[in-house]
Amino acid sequence: MKQTIRTVLISAVVGLCSALFIVQSHTPQQIEVDNKVKTEISKLKCGYATWPPFLVKDPNTGELSGISYDLITSLSEAMNIEFEWVEEVGFGDFLEGFNTNRYDVMCVTIWPEPERIKRSTVTIPLHYSVLYAYVRAGDHRFDGDLSKINSPEVKTIYIEGDMGGEIKDFPNSSKFALPQMSDHSQMLISLVTGKGDVLFLDDGIIKDFEKENPGKVRRVSGVEPVRLFPELLSMNNNISHLKPAFDAAINTMIADGTMARILSKYDVSTYAEKIELDITDKTPQP
Repeated sequence: MKQTIRTVLISAVVGLCSALFIVQSHTPQQIEVDNKVKTEISKLKCGYATWPPFLVKDPNTGELSGISYDLITSLSEAMNIEFEWVEEVGFGDFLEGFNTNRYDVMCVTIWPEPERIKRSTVTIPLHYSVLYAYVRAGDHRFDGDLSKINSPEVKTIYIEGDMGGEIKDFPNSSKFALPQMSDHSQMLISLVTGKGDVLFLDDGIIKDFEKENPGKVRRVSGVEPVRLFPELLSMNNNISHLKPAFDAAINTMIADGTMARILSKYDVSTYAEKIELDITDKTPQP
């Protein structure tokens, strides 16, 4: 499994090279210098979508927490910019908020769906998430062979506009689409109540659901992960000049271990990239 994840991770990075400006071969000293880019901006407005454990909103107090909240807090410190969480939106329609300038950054990480990259400015990956196939408890039809999903008799569940619905591995399956403002809990409820047969999520979201609904769903066994997606931040093209500062700050957080420390706080299938320095002595020998 580790070898598979490592292979898919390399493929994901290579696939993004044509769409993303990736900062490469930074030493810690270079990153420190790059991160001093003057932004001339003291505050940015955040759009956000709740998606535990990436972003959790307390229904009583409105207080936010989660992986993306911690990452934005660290970015705020690294960039010396205040991030103001101003509007809750959907993953399927957050780009409209950029068009109307209601906020500057989607402050929950997104997957690199092509339309998102075309219509906004995206950062280098902060981390990577693994997606697995999940079914109702007791359903073993696809164990050991995900290709059995590729049938009109099988209905996959997804949210409109979300990359989870763009998995093309099973073109012959039927589809059950939820509206763009839906969240993961509605997907899982649709699965449990039989509106669909299978969905693709990371196991952190499943574990959050199982706290209140134990024993209702299970991961398909004996198969590889369905996808490994890079997690990016998307920003309004009006602030595209800040991309180098964002990327430098992210590289710093990767290099100094901040990214890994944040992810380690949460029980979720996410992976932090590592920057490895070549310390081999290349001094010519006499």
